[in-house]
Amino acid sequence: MVELKGSEVVLTFLGTGSAIPPLKRQQSSFALTHHTGTILFDCGEGTQYQIRRNKVSTNKNFILCISHMHSDHTLGIPGLLSSFQLQGRTEPMTIIGPAGIADYTKYIMYAFNVKNEYPIKFIELYPGDNYKGKNFVLKCMRSAHDAPGGALSYIWIENDFPDKFDTDKLDQLNIPRGPHLKKLQRGETIFINDMQVKPEDVMFKGRRGRVIAYSGDTMPNKDFIKRLPDITDVLVHEGSFPDDMEQLARERGHSTFSQVARVASLAKINQLILTHISPRFTYKQLKNDLKSIQKIIKNTRVANDNDKIIIELPEVHKNNI
Repeated sequence: MVELKGSEVVLTFLGTGSAIPPLKRQQSSFALTHHTGTILFDCGEGTQYQIRRNKVSTNKNFILCISHMHSDHTLGIPGLLSSFQLQGRTEPMTIIGPAGIADYTKYIMYAFNVKNEYPIKFIELYPGDNYKGKNFVLKCMRSAHDAPGGALSYIWIENDFPDKFDTDKLDQLNIPRGPHLKKLQRGETIFINDMQVKPEDVMFKGRRGRVIAYSGDTMPNKDFIKRLPDITDVLVHEGSFPDDMEQLARERGHSTFSQVARVASLAKINQLILTHISPRFTYKQLKNDLKSIQKIIKNTRVANDNDKIIIELPEVHKNNI
């Protein structure tokens, strides 16, 4: 299981292939695991197997977030929901997606004879909508990709973390030092001395929340990139086509590596991760195209299935040291 020892966020890439995936890549899916739960972005065929293989927690506060309703991003839904039923799931889950995701999922469940005795909450989002989760906000924008109900790109923005304890307030409230203070550091409320203590009661805010952006399938989309916050820790973006297939990429509503780098360079992005890799790439093209865009955004990598990326808390703001 992906276990968090501190306050890190973990991205687990379950499927990094495209509609016709290369032999060593499953269809699209990656999990964002944080202290209050897991968000699964897209659910291509084979996702349930990859979840088990990578021991990604799907127990509490589990959200399935669909970028668009093309089969390579959704064929894993019936298998995943069926597994939950067979495992005796009782915990509720949430499915988020573009307009029509509720009916789409119900039709798939009917077609595959999938039953569920656990609660499923459906939330349909339109470009510009926000979903407020536990300690985060999920923002959505329109993708430049044609799909039933529209296609969405997402920005996961974590709530800012309180960082520095106000020792005078700890003493005033007679709160002893100990392991319970770690809960306050993670943004949780504690109960001590017959009172409820929130992080803001005894801490100064010192660290910004992390930002993870996910493009979904899309042509280069300046509108999405320009709406990113001042700092984006990780941008997960499709890179479906080699650079020498730009015309085909445009016709299919996708992006080449260099197109991604050029548009991503309009924002401050700490790390760019390319996924949704087409079998049209040769090993040489993949290597050469990656080297080319690393000249634009140095910290760029191509995701492989089963990769895990750890995003630690940002540094303390200087004005709060």
